[in-house]
Amino acid sequence: MTFCKTGPTRWLGHLDLLRAFERAFRRCGLPMAYTQGHNPRQRIRFVFPSAVGMAVRADILFVDFARDPDDCRNGLAGWLQTLNDALPDGLHVDAAERVPYEQSKAELTAYSLAGYRVICHCPPHVGADAIREAIASLRQSGVITVPASSARGQREIALDRHLVDISVTETEPEVARVDIVVRFGQEGTIRPSDLMADLGRRLPGLVAEPPEWLYLAREEPASEAALGEESS
Repeated sequence: MTFCKTGPTRWLGHLDLLRAFERAFRRCGLPMAYTQGHNPRQRIRFVFPSAVGMAVRADILFVDFARDPDDCRNGLAGWLQTLNDALPDGLHVDAAERVPYEQSKAELTAYSLAGYRVICHCPPHVGADAIREAIASLRQSGVITVPASSARGQREIALDRHLVDISVTETEPEVARVDIVVRFGQEGTIRPSDLMADLGRRLPGLVAEPPEWLYLAREEPASEAALGEESS
């Protein structure tokens, strides 16, 4: 299922978001599959949990059903409408498709890229070209310093491991859009807010709005031809 999280629901943490979906599925009476054990839970899995406060335009979750829900809710469109009616304002499922259960784990882990958009308000002396120069300097440094998870200290993140692309477009005077694509997975990721904080240190006066999560995507494997060119 592809869903968006906007408005007041963007402040939901991961567990609160999970509970919101669990309640909505229960209200709909859909034939959910449950985990085993003393405290069975609906089998719901998110591809990549979103940060609190971030608007999300296209997140993805996988849901296991005990039987085909199309048999009991007037088809896909019928139960999607019922589900959206049960979700809080700001949460909306835009689309759903079937995935055979034996393929669901591979499909879940196939996603590894997240795309973000950040609107920046620039002082008069800072334009898109200045932001591009700061981005080039950032990429040349090869690392970004971010706060550590502990109360004190900092840690460095290698950009080539997580940063796929970052570009800037001037949308109007003193306003620019920064598009960011990062890689996520078992080795972690890099937050767009940390990237923008680094650019802000390089460009005093640059003010970035909260990032907006636009999409998740699979990373296409390199073609045999491209691999051959790299090795030659």
